[in-house]
Amino acid sequence: MAVCAVLVTEPAPAPAPARAGEASPPAALPAPGATVSRVPMGPLRTLESGGRKRTYQVHRPQGLSAGAPLWIVLHGSGGTGTDMRALHDGVFDRIADRERLIVAYPDGYGEHWNDCRPRASYSANLEDVDDVGFMRALTRTLAAEDGADLDHVTVIGISNGGHMVFRLAFEAPEMARRHVALLANLPAPENDDCHHSGGAVSMLLVTGGDDPINPARGGLVNLAGNTTRGAVLSSDRSALALATLAGHTGPPELRRIPDRALDDGTSIEVREWYAPDGPAVAWIQVVGGGHSVPTRSKLPKWPPALEAAVRAAYGRQSSEFETAEIIFAFSSSGRLRLL
Repeated sequence: MAVCAVLVTEPAPAPAPARAGEASPPAALPAPGATVSRVPMGPLRTLESGGRKRTYQVHRPQGLSAGAPLWIVLHGSGGTGTDMRALHDGVFDRIADRERLIVAYPDGYGEHWNDCRPRASYSANLEDVDDVGFMRALTRTLAAEDGADLDHVTVIGISNGGHMVFRLAFEAPEMARRHVALLANLPAPENDDCHHSGGAVSMLLVTGGDDPINPARGGLVNLAGNTTRGAVLSSDRSALALATLAGHTGPPELRRIPDRALDDGTSIEVREWYAPDGPAVAWIQVVGGGHSVPTRSKLPKWPPALEAAVRAAYGRQSSEFETAEIIFAFSSSGRLRLL
């Protein structure tokens, strides 16, 4: 599943490929995040997993003591760990420095993750890459080499990376304390070949109500004519299914958040299922939002024709909140205290 994810501060030249979150847009369009980031690339580390050499970057703030919480951030289709590190001008690194976290940015196989959708046309699925095994090996390595606390792991993914978060929640629910899926709905039952362990997980979903790629009402994912990713559930059915898995039986708490960005054409609805002794599930619906990650960062100024084309491909970009800050609130407390 694709994403127009990384809107940083300088527009890309028109022929630039999508390099900031998910799969490439139609050939004539740049992805809104296709810029040369000012965030320096960290040393590329390697890890043998499943007979393959896998790569990843780590941001570990200076002077950090052992036992720090760990965030694992998963890019979308056609992306890399570097793209996710550059998201919103390096917002994950900045939060790590402020809150004393370790952040890992792994690279998918062939720029994709082997999620639950069995007919997807990318090589990670076609070659049945063991990305669950890679994530397990990565967390163990980060604990041994960087002092990460494996009792405080949050796994975050955008689009195809969000679908990989679903796979981890289903098949390795004990691996992470919190799960965050951005711009992804659960695959429809007939489009799901994952093993469902039945383990309850704490999950945050962020979806766009007018997402042209990940359909809010459910149905076929269509990425520039590629429909091999198959069908997904609606956003509300996805959230309800995850709440049910977590043991919640009642309705969620619903909050409609007052507009903070009056000119972006979006608004926010939050639904939370919370119990003091159980895993929390939260769903943020960006009403009017598209296939892009909400940010309070300054957005690039596109020429009018290009802006219209990008919006047609990806939908509206919301400026109602900074996604990474919401993730921190959820990962640390299980609540959305910033909304």
